[in-house]
Amino acid sequence: MTCHHCGAAIGEPGAFCTYCGARVVKDVSTRLDTATNPARFDLAQNSPGYRLAARHQPHAPVAVKLFVPAVMLVLSIAFLIASARLLADNHVSLAFKLIFLTAPTLMIVSAIVLIIRGERFARAPVAHEIVVVVDERLEVRGAVERPQTSYYATVQRRGGERVEYQTYGWLAGRISPSDIGVAYLKGDQLVDFVRLDVR
Repeated sequence: MTCHHCGAAIGEPGAFCTYCGARVVKDVSTRLDTATNPARFDLAQNSPGYRLAARHQPHAPVAVKLFVPAVMLVLSIAFLIASARLLADNHVSLAFKLIFLTAPTLMIVSAIVLIIRGERFARAPVAHEIVVVVDERLEVRGAVERPQTSYYATVQRRGGERVEYQTYGWLAGRISPSDIGVAYLKGDQLVDFVRLDVR
């Protein structure tokens, strides 16, 4: 079997490709041709579930995106204030002071960037539209002991445009390629998805 995303040969197919992290789906091209048929979008919009889904208010974790960088910013500033006496000491070399200041300065800059992104995410409205899920992938970063996993879903709109959105692990586990439903989009993230029962 071959991964439809990266082309790698997969001996024992699992949920995700061991090389690129894309979801492994058998006969994906045939299924997606049928799943993305424009008539299916019309059926979805006229289905009873669509009216309920259109009124659904998804929960987007805005507070987390602002709280964590805010704590990081406060701790970094507190660290600089607490070490002011050491930095003012004339017996400490300039090279040591510069090295000592680098870490908290980088943390402050990173925290400010994250706060700006979080604030933009908080202000972004939640839009909803009917889409078909056409692909999923995950990206693992960081050390082996504490890896950080990011989840992505590619959806196709009625007009054929395909867009990839970052999403959450719990949501990635609920959707799969060829699912049609209402996607709730906030900024560049897929924050929820309500599947519609359309054949």
